[in-house]
Amino acid sequence: MDGLTVRELNDILNSLTDFISIRDYKEWSKFAFLAATMANLLAGKKGKAYEIEDFIGPPPWEKKKQKTKEEMREELEELKKKLGGDV
Repeated sequence: MDGLTVRELNDILNSLTDFISIRDYKEWSKFAFLAATMANLLAGKKGKAYEIEDFIGPPPWEKKKQKTKEEMREELEELKKKLGGDV
């Protein structure tokens, strides 16, 4: 750990957090698969077909797209207009 910058430590922590969330999702997806199967059996043909994501949400590797600098500037300009001045 000696000689690492705060940014490097933060990157390591983020990588570990991502790894753990993916591992946990894969483990819980087994139970979500069973839940979806049971729900589909009980619903029969009349309801919508349940999927794993209906029980545990989307996979963590499908993260939301980060905004570009231009998109952030546009949002800031919109906020300035709404507030009626410079921010």
